[in-house]
Amino acid sequence: MKPLIIFALAVLFTASGYTQPPRKVDILLRGSTAGRAALSMLSGETVAVLDSITTPAPGHFTFDMNRILRPGFYRLSFDSRSWIDFVHDGEDIRIETDAAHISDSLRVLQSESNRLYNEFVRLSKEYKTKAEILHLVIARYPGDDPYHATTLSALSSLQDHYTGFVDSASRARPGSFVARYIRSAQLPVVKGDLPPEDQLDYLKAHALDHVDFADADLTRSDLFSAKSIEYLTYFRNPRLPKNLLEKEFNKAVDSILTRARVEESVYAHVTEYLIDGFKKFGFEECIDYIIDNYVVKDDLCLDEGGARSATGKMIEQRKLFVPGAVLPAITLPDSTGRTIDFTTLPAERIMVVFYAAGCPHCRTMIPKLKEAYAGRKPGRTEVVAVALDGSREEWLGFVREQKPPWISVSDLLGWSSPLVEGYRIYATPTMVVVDREMRFIAAPRSVEEAKEWL
Repeated sequence: MKPLIIFALAVLFTASGYTQPPRKVDILLRGSTAGRAALSMLSGETVAVLDSITTPAPGHFTFDMNRILRPGFYRLSFDSRSWIDFVHDGEDIRIETDAAHISDSLRVLQSESNRLYNEFVRLSKEYKTKAEILHLVIARYPGDDPYHATTLSALSSLQDHYTGFVDSASRARPGSFVARYIRSAQLPVVKGDLPPEDQLDYLKAHALDHVDFADADLTRSDLFSAKSIEYLTYFRNPRLPKNLLEKEFNKAVDSILTRARVEESVYAHVTEYLIDGFKKFGFEECIDYIIDNYVVKDDLCLDEGGARSATGKMIEQRKLFVPGAVLPAITLPDSTGRTIDFTTLPAERIMVVFYAAGCPHCRTMIPKLKEAYAGRKPGRTEVVAVALDGSREEWLGFVREQKPPWISVSDLLGWSSPLVEGYRIYATPTMVVVDREMRFIAAPRSVEEAKEWL
């Protein structure tokens, strides 16, 4: 571990009151030739490497956690495809397993927290599979058939066994990290006598009841990411078109983030996870919804790759684009070389369209915007297109090809233009409506929204 990281951790943990004695971790990977492993901390789906562990005995790693005193989930990785996750909870840990079948052969020889965690994971998988099958049987079997009552009884016994384990695990080490994790991570229990048509609504209303969003320590685990994914599945409907599916997901977002607001670090952790997840699946409307209604509204500080990342600029742009905010002045040459000062244009409002000649979305959007522009009321809103191009030939070629009816300008600095930073441009096309004093009015996200201003 780098000295700076060690020092930072030491200061942080001492200041936080963590003064537990060093705890030894002993992990044996039978059949392995690995002589080096990476120790990482887990947070949602993020794996942050903390240290490199070497051993003279291949496959046998012994180290202490005296420099990493905060409880949480940690991972010892032997290569990109094999690792062991364990709970650091103030105990000595001994784990043995086979290199060829790590999860199936894993045995916890010492550490009650890890024994409880692994038993909880196993039991949760078993409960989920059996409960789903039993619910299906109950839904399809006639209510007056004796087997219906037998199945109801079997489901009730399964649920009692599962919740009984959660309760006993919580009492076994009260206040411990693993007990708090298990209480929050437990799967929702739906009684068998609840009509099938009401079960989904029940899950939407109660699936997050046990999650302790006020426990910031649980960000050092997969709890909040796993619970968010689990909850979102209740709103997934493959028969819906994308725009309606995004509206359903936004309902789930409201339930999750309203609860997460109770603790700022948890709130930021969950928000970042949701934005990242929706980004992977291309649900832009969900990202916009989160940024507008939570990140900007609550001035939430996120670490989405920094302010220079696309998401970082998106967030900064939303914070910049507020009604009445004065945006950077724009004075640029048009395609004929004449200098255009936006504040002198004869219109009540100016719609600034940032685009690039090589942008496929721009080539699709510009013809549609031309149609909307043709029906505008003169003198109300004027359109000015700002090309983020670095080649004069490419820009003018695009203008000749598209023949836009509005003014086209460019400083030919491409994405190095000061306007990119000034307007926090992270993608093209981007549309912004301002008044003649360059005060922000709106940011249409589609041609349909742009029509309202034209």
